[in-house]
Amino acid sequence: MIPSLSSNPSDLSSNSLQRGRACLACRCDGARPTCGQCIRGDRIDDCEYTDGQTRSRTQMLEDDVARLQARIHELEHPDEAQAPIVLHNPYQQGSGSPVGAISASSTSSASSPVTSEPQVLSLVYFMLMYAKAPSIHSRASSDSNVATSWWNVEEPPTHIVQALMDNFIPHASELGFFLNISRFRDSLLSPASFDYLHRPSPTLLNVLFLWNAHLCQSDAFVALEPTFLSRTLKHLAIALSNIQSHQLLHIIQAELLLSYYFLRKDRFLEGRYHCSAAASLVLSFNLHKIRSVHSQSVPETLFSIRGNDEAELPLPSDTIEEGERINAFWSVLVLDKCWAVTFGVPSNLSTNPLPGIRVDTPWPMDMYAYESGQLVPTVQGNDTIQNFLSSSPDNADQGRSLLALQCKAVLLLEKATGLAEQYNADPRLGDSSDYRTQFCALDEFIDTFQKSLPRPAQFDSATRTQAVIKMLLMVHVIALTATVQLHHILMSRNTASNQKSISSAVAIVNIVDVVKVKDLGYLNPLLVNLLAAIVHIIGSEVSRLRSLRANLATGPAGRGEESLVDALRRLVGALIGATGVCPSHLFQRKFEGLPLLE
Repeated sequence: MIPSLSSNPSDLSSNSLQRGRACLACRCDGARPTCGQCIRGDRIDDCEYTDGQTRSRTQMLEDDVARLQARIHELEHPDEAQAPIVLHNPYQQGSGSPVGAISASSTSSASSPVTSEPQVLSLVYFMLMYAKAPSIHSRASSDSNVATSWWNVEEPPTHIVQALMDNFIPHASELGFFLNISRFRDSLLSPASFDYLHRPSPTLLNVLFLWNAHLCQSDAFVALEPTFLSRTLKHLAIALSNIQSHQLLHIIQAELLLSYYFLRKDRFLEGRYHCSAAASLVLSFNLHKIRSVHSQSVPETLFSIRGNDEAELPLPSDTIEEGERINAFWSVLVLDKCWAVTFGVPSNLSTNPLPGIRVDTPWPMDMYAYESGQLVPTVQGNDTIQNFLSSSPDNADQGRSLLALQCKAVLLLEKATGLAEQYNADPRLGDSSDYRTQFCALDEFIDTFQKSLPRPAQFDSATRTQAVIKMLLMVHVIALTATVQLHHILMSRNTASNQKSISSAVAIVNIVDVVKVKDLGYLNPLLVNLLAAIVHIIGSEVSRLRSLRANLATGPAGRGEESLVDALRRLVGALIGATGVCPSHLFQRKFEGLPLLE
């Protein structure tokens, strides 16, 4: 039963309601959460009221508009007087006392924790202003023609879509966005009547709306996340039931974005599901066999979800489209391998050199390389992963893009984890010459890879974009974590392994300091999980040193212990300072409870 303000609904319709007790949309019987008029008109959203009991969405939007208008004016007129701009509550009766002030020297971090302030402010203001214009209408009913906002239609107007895309692009690379942005933007902004083969799939469109609602960090937009998530999952189910070749890359892209979204929201089971779905798609359509020197007549894998031969991918139209396919596979691999190592689950993408599942796709390039024709016909793939892990020389022109460096770092992390797990299952392997040989070879390989990377001191914001800096940070953290993972299992019995594991962990902390993580805004959820693991590794070492000192009664802490406590505090402080714009609120609570920080 729908609750109402009166036990007798007929009383509400027969008597006039007090001001504010009628629904804003139709001035009706006042029943809550949905009035009779809106029920008969099949209106999508719950009714909104302004009687003071709760704040309606419209009120929240109007408050945001007023605040952002003032801030935009301040940014657009920096030469004007720098006096604080005082906002007054338009709904308060009487004198209209100020509800807050925004000074020119302050930054509205609450409204803009992710993107640069002018961009987010203009985007949010633009969207909110449009939301107030009742120019888009929902389904007509015999009772009323209910005005609704852009988020209540399947595809918003072009200028809204463009604003959403502009807000998403700065975070695209961190979320595994592998499509050519210029082409995708053109297709996104093309008229709805345009050739459907070149239009974005509804699934991908809605997951982009979902991410924008999340990244804006405004209460009004966060409230829209369930709407966009529901639509995304609905369209995804339809798309997967009958996969069309022209939509395959969009479906894989949507699965990746959904997986990152659920990881960011600490919904790990759902995130893992969509990561596995993306892996199944790239295997089913042989995206791991692009430009293979071997025969393309490869039997379908056990993971195949292809329904029929009609779903076979046609030849790419050009090197840009082929590059999207190559980058799609490797983007899925990065997420899958990181997820497997971080949460201790099996990988969906095997590195086994067996013919059916062997990866022959060449290393990914940066998108500008595909655009400039660098994917020449001589570029081919042959057991790409195994050749790398066996230290076979790569083609000099391949494997140096940011995505390729991420892939290589993740593969080294996975191999280090596997070797450590072998020892954990059977410690007697430590006495095996074969195991020690593998251990030392991998340790040296990881060191060589780390030395080949750009140094943190070269992370110059004047010459590199923030997205590039965060990608390089991710590569360094993954590579150093591989060293930590390899040596951590031997820390208790080998002094050299203990020192190398801890020094690598501290090196991660120093890099985090250099790049000023607190100023980077949104952080990749995979990065946050890796840094959280480093926190507890350093914390465990501090606990061990304190316990040892207590047992030996050696007095105050030594310089080594003090430096580790300092590193621990710096890393925890950076992560807690960033958790407002990154996932893992669970980590924040866990960090705040660490006794080592008292």
